[in-house]
Amino acid sequence: MLIILFRGSRNHQEVLELAGEVTSLDCPRTPAGAIRASIKLKKLLVGPAAVYSLMRASHLVIALTAIRLPTQTRYLGSVHQLPSEDAKGLVGRIEDVFVKHATRQFAFITAPSKRAVEELRDGGYTSPERALFEGNIIATSREPLRSPRALEEGPVRLLFAGRLTEQKGLGALPELLTEHVEPVSLRIVGDGPLREDLERIFRKVNNKHSVEFVGHSLDVTPHIDWADAIFLPSKWELNPQIVWESWSRGRPVIGSEIEVLLDLVHQGPMYTFETAADFANLLQNLVRYPNMRKSSFEAGPLAVATAQKESQIVWQLLRSA
Repeated sequence: MLIILFRGSRNHQEVLELAGEVTSLDCPRTPAGAIRASIKLKKLLVGPAAVYSLMRASHLVIALTAIRLPTQTRYLGSVHQLPSEDAKGLVGRIEDVFVKHATRQFAFITAPSKRAVEELRDGGYTSPERALFEGNIIATSREPLRSPRALEEGPVRLLFAGRLTEQKGLGALPELLTEHVEPVSLRIVGDGPLREDLERIFRKVNNKHSVEFVGHSLDVTPHIDWADAIFLPSKWELNPQIVWESWSRGRPVIGSEIEVLLDLVHQGPMYTFETAADFANLLQNLVRYPNMRKSSFEAGPLAVATAQKESQIVWQLLRSA
């Protein structure tokens, strides 16, 4: 059974198709909504051999269902942001008390980032042996790889794919482009609450550059193949799926200089920037040095193949079935 706690959940059609039964609790993502969700959820958590809590919000609701989780049920969980990032602010710190109450009772909790695993252990979310690293597992496309194009053919093509939220840092693009004199073509695949604001911001971008909003797409492969590099100006991340999807197609990622992306520099073709001058330099190198694109085309799929492993979450759920 798949249980959706909060209203507004989207872009999950593939998961719905895989689930044998789907129940939506339709609660608002507010403190009162979390309490209401816990009351509804408690009635549903009678009898299952295993429960997988996908992310922080569901850990919170599970904690509110009981002081002590039933021992006959095996609870598993995962995190999808750095715990230190989720715990920021007053609300984050209060939620953290309940989140830790739940995660300390989980059989184990996974994260697709070694930095996040360390934070889970050091922050008291679980015992050291129960915090496990589990890298992103992606369904790679069967389409033949498309070699990088010759950049003399036109502007540098950058792709952003993801939710249009404050976290993703797209509002910094006009400033980033101030140092870059050659035209850039940015394609934005995804939707979110900041779309209208970003469209207004991008109207002010120098008209030698172009920005195209595509909206949500179930298949990003054609867009990745179109791009020369993926653009990821995020303010915070954990281990973005688009990085691995891009590497699997032989495309490099140009991202902001945040800790988790600096970690990924050591795993595949990831190039980071801190200032507009850094960003302009990376784009110029992309044009100037064909070997940079060629090496990314070769290294990306290899990085993905090396990292792909069996899922502990899937294995444990099957064992409990």
